[in-house]
Amino acid sequence: MVTSLGRYAWDEDDDVIYSHLFIGQEARLKKADIKVVSEYPWKGHVSYSITPKTGDEFAVAIHIPGYLKSFEVTLNGMRLKENDETNADLFYSYRDGYIYIKNKWHDNDVIEISFNMDIRVIYANTKVREDIGCAALQRGPVVYAFEGVDNDDDVQSLMIDVSRLNEAQIETEAEGILKGAVLLDIPAVRLEGSDALYSEKPPRQKSVIARAIPYYMWGNRGLNQMRVWMHTLF
Repeated sequence: MVTSLGRYAWDEDDDVIYSHLFIGQEARLKKADIKVVSEYPWKGHVSYSITPKTGDEFAVAIHIPGYLKSFEVTLNGMRLKENDETNADLFYSYRDGYIYIKNKWHDNDVIEISFNMDIRVIYANTKVREDIGCAALQRGPVVYAFEGVDNDDDVQSLMIDVSRLNEAQIETEAEGILKGAVLLDIPAVRLEGSDALYSEKPPRQKSVIARAIPYYMWGNRGLNQMRVWMHTLF
């Protein structure tokens, strides 16, 4: 996988260099050398520094993930608009999930792409019996999970409040095994009932803040509960 990563990240034909992934790297291609500096997946900023090997015009096509509803593209600090034919030097075209920037490139030309990294709510299909009424959280390409170690050893009684998602906090000061990752602190309620197996009294709702970590990092802090699909207050 690691040795073949370049083939997943780039393609090139007679007229276009294709960048498929926002991976920080230095690529040596036929038409240009390109240095990519990426803060993805934690921050929404990627830059491409281009050193051409030809004086001919060609396009750089950069894949834009489907969840991005808005983004900004600049070339050497000047904002590009989509298909702005009134200024042919300052536009890009968009098709099939890629932006195409056609240019006669010069050394140190820099393309920058900036976008928001909003928390997104993913709802389960109502035909999936185990997950009906549940939702998962995603930020950028990262799916999040709730572990008991962060949530009073009980994630089963939590219900995340997606109506208050604008109050969620992004945490970047994690330590230990989670250092460097972005964590999410989400408004939630905890259902608290009696110790009886059955009761005619409904459980109480206690407002809490529930912490979510990147899914790929779970299971590194001892045995504890974990959920991705959370019961949800709509």
